[in-house]
Amino acid sequence: MKFNIAFDIDNTITDGKSLYDFIAELHPMFDENKHYDVYPITTSLFNHGFLKEEIDYLELINTNDKKIYLKDELFPGVIEFITKLKDEGHNIFFITARSKDKEVFTKELFERYNIIYENVYHLESYDKTKLSEELNIDFFFEDNVNNATNLLTVKSIKKIFLMKAPYNIKELNDNENIIKFDDWNKIYEIFNKEIKKHL
Repeated sequence: MKFNIAFDIDNTITDGKSLYDFIAELHPMFDENKHYDVYPITTSLFNHGFLKEEIDYLELINTNDKKIYLKDELFPGVIEFITKLKDEGHNIFFITARSKDKEVFTKELFERYNIIYENVYHLESYDKTKLSEELNIDFFFEDNVNNATNLLTVKSIKKIFLMKAPYNIKELNDNENIIKFDDWNKIYEIFNKEIKKHL
């Protein structure tokens, strides 16, 4: 049986390090290994004194897109996991809050990692529920707790897989429909068990 499986991009399949590296260039005292536990990251950086004023996360990205997006890297194990799913015949979708004018950077990322550029949606919004309903998504991989919670309202969705990050660990109470993970190399076995429940 084929399933429709969706992936967020930033901080879910990409490791987010390029953003931290960019901030470190601006603020030499910034410690990218420290856990900044507020979402969005700009709020946390403001609270820790790295930004002079609290600015919108997307504004920070949009005004420095080339310095950030062109250095994006994928988490280890992402390619292997997605390849396994494709080989098994599942339908793969990429649904991102990136704006449409950032598509050039997404294409560059996919080309660099030899990912076929298809079923990629740039929503310019964090709300992914409507599109997920239209695409009849069964499983969604995400890093944003609010997105994950909202996506549970989509009738077709069976499970959300939440990539752990300092900013989302404290926000999420235990929910049997949201599975937290932090290693793409270990998620296949867990995911496969969930799939078998719905065969």
